[in-house]
Formats: sequence, structure tokens, C-alpha cells
Amino acid sequence: MEQNTKKPKSQRPKAGGQAVIEGVMMRSEDAFAMAVRKPDGDIEVVKENYTSLAKRKKLLGLPLIRGFIGIVEMLYFGMKYLELSARIASPDDERKETVVSRLISFLVLVVAFAAAVALFAYLPLLVSSIAGLKQKPFLFNLFAGFVRVVLFIVYIVVISFVPDIRRVFQYHGAEHKVINAYEHGEPVEIASTRKYTTYHPRCGTSFILVMVILAILFYALVDGILYSAFGIAMRPFYRMLYHILLLPIVFGIAYEFLKIGDNLPDESFLFKLMTYPGMWLQRITTKPPDDSMIETAVVALKAALGEDAGSVSVQGSRRD
Repeated sequence: MEQNTKKPKSQRPKAGGQAVIEGVMMRSEDAFAMAVRKPDGDIEVVKENYTSLAKRKKLLGLPLIRGFIGIVEMLYFGMKYLELSARIASPDDERKETVVSRLISFLVLVVAFAAAVALFAYLPLLVSSIAGLKQKPFLFNLFAGFVRVVLFIVYIVVISFVPDIRRVFQYHGAEHKVINAYEHGEPVEIASTRKYTTYHPRCGTSFILVMVILAILFYALVDGILYSAFGIAMRPFYRMLYHILLLPIVFGIAYEFLKIGDNLPDESFLFKLMTYPGMWLQRITTKPPDDSMIETAVVALKAALGEDAGSVSVQGSRRD
């Protein structure tokens, strides 16, 4: 029986992470570390020291700005370690990287990005415009936001049936179990993490939903001002472009909003209201992991914290 998620009881430094291909990437306050299960069963660890720009540069640490900086950093390192994990988890004869393979990977990334923009940014605006809401800013953005959320949930549900994605979701669950145990002051070991839930209120899934909701309100406000003051009701394509340009502000607001929520008591109504949608969605994006998956998350967190991962216990055996 999994233990319910509660607010952290310990005063340990904050840590978080993400699932990658056959492994987990963890981030501490001053380092990134990734543990990936190789085809031969061993775990390969990659670590690099890094302090956020928001902490190194006073200007970049200001409210709103720090949220955008944090998102950019996590996107960069998230993609970097996701690509690296895919190479580590592949057989040795598939690891070789050539100019052609790098070009193909880049083109695939460009196509995927374009498809994501078309599906989640342009299509909802187009649907709202077709629905005749072009001159009703609040209803336009509310309906577009609803369409966007539905598309996102359908997309997540569909890909969850892909075996490889399901394994990533299991590693996602392992990451949450280990972080929950760590935040409650438990020893970072497999046995102590099994009882914890695969859900966590500070998950990136929660951030996405909060950002979508805040974007609906923010864009409705901006669109309303433009329409009321200048009579401007843009076509979907141009509306999408300037909405994308305003994304850094949305990122910053969402970050500050979640930062406030992170300091609320977990028993409070506001905290439950803020985290419930993301926790519900994690029923799809996290799956129960096995011990080998939890092991990779433990190794990754210990590496990020600068601790020795050589004594991780797996079902009574030891890795030395």
C-alpha cells in the first residue's frame, strides 16, 4: 500500500528530477546526475556540477525572470540527458554517432517541435476562431484552453500504451518514490522508498497544467485589452505568434504561483486545489516501478547529492 504524499518533513536541500530512457536524471542545488540501466544490466552514471543562472546572476534571480530562466535550463538539460540516455541504453553497436545521425536527430526534433506547435498552440486557436469567438477574448481563450487541455490529456493517454513510453512512466514513478522518501528524511535506499507514492505535487506535469490555466487567464486579459482599446481581433496564426512571444511571462507567473503553493501546508484547501489536477494527471504519467528502476533513481539522487551509491541494496543483494 503506497503512502500518501505529504509536505516534506526534513530540512534537506531540495532535489528533483525526471525520467529518461531506462533511467532517471536527478538535480540537486549544485549538480545534475543521471543513472541509466545499460543493456548488460549495469548502471552508468553521468554527473556534472551546475548552479542555476538565477543564483549566479542577481538580475536573473528576480521574480518572474527566475521562472523563465529555470524553465529554459530544465528544457535544455532535460533534452540533453534524454538524448544521452537513449545512446547509453542502446547496444554498443548502436551507440556510434555520425554526422548523418546527428543531422537526422536534429531534423526529427524540428519536425516534432513543429508538430507540437501546430497541435497544441495553433489548432486550439483555430477551433475557437471557427466557433465564432474571435471578438470575445475571454470566451475565446477559455475555449481554446479547454481544447488544449483535452488534446494534451488525449495525447498522454495514447502514448501511455506504447511499451517504451510506459517504461519511461515507470521510471517517472521511481523518481517520485525516491524524492518522496528523501523529502521525508528517510534513508535513500530501495527498501525505504517502496512504501511511498508515485505522485508528487512538484512534478512537471503539475507545472504544465498550472501554466495552461494561468495562460488562459493571462491571454484573455491581454486579448481583452487589445480588443477594448484598439478593436484588434487577430487571426489565429498571428494570435499564436504573439502568444508564444508572451510565454516567458506566463512561465514566470506560473513559477511564482507554484513557489507560493510549495510553501503552503499540505492540509490547506488552497494547496489541495492547486495540486489536485496535476496529481490526478500523474495517474497516467507515472506507473509503479520495479526495484531495478527504483535502484537507478536512488543511484541518480545519491550521485546528484555527492553521496556514495556503491552500497545500494536490491532485494537483499548488494552492489559494491
